[in-house]
Amino acid sequence: MRNRVSGIGYRVSGFGISIPGGRRYAPSTPAPDASRLTRYPTPDTRYPNAAFSLVEVVVSMLIVSLLFTAALSAVAASRSTRVVMAEQARGCQLAGDLLSEIIDQDYADPVNGDGLTPNATELAAGNRSLFNDVDDYNGLSESPPADRNGTAIAGFDGWSRQVVITHVNPDNVSASANASQRAKLITVTVKHGDRVVTQLKAIRTWACSDLIRKGVLP
Repeated sequence: MRNRVSGIGYRVSGFGISIPGGRRYAPSTPAPDASRLTRYPTPDTRYPNAAFSLVEVVVSMLIVSLLFTAALSAVAASRSTRVVMAEQARGCQLAGDLLSEIIDQDYADPVNGDGLTPNATELAAGNRSLFNDVDDYNGLSESPPADRNGTAIAGFDGWSRQVVITHVNPDNVSASANASQRAKLITVTVKHGDRVVTQLKAIRTWACSDLIRKGVLP
């Protein structure tokens, strides 16, 4: 490139300026101060411990696996607890319904008296429709659970109910007693498969039955 300034021709070339006569002027750049230069480490010396060792990798994998196992165990335990609670609620429903039905009956058979067994006529029906006293339910076992007319309750396949009636002392239900004590322990057990889910108990006394007959109690 050639220009004229004040009658003097010059040419810019590279990092210098050439003027007629062959003289060349380079830009005045001071030499760098070596004391101010930053020395950058080489890749081999910058981070001497940057890589993971095999031991660190193994330990990390072990920690992650333990945390993952603990999380899965917590989820499984929570799900199992929910299943058990739901099963117990259904078992209580089955036991409570049958226990209420038994308590509503007479203390003893109005005709045959206190026998702790249903008579032939009541058994012939094949269901509980003719049961009219607490004793009739002694030894009852049904699978699947059914209503009073013998119709199976939907949704309870694999479930069962058993009833045991025993004479007890009302002052000490754990002690053996006879019919003269005028108190009966009703035990209703509900199972799902072979496992007991719920067991409910109640005391039925002759006095309570007498009050019901007289209209004192509903």
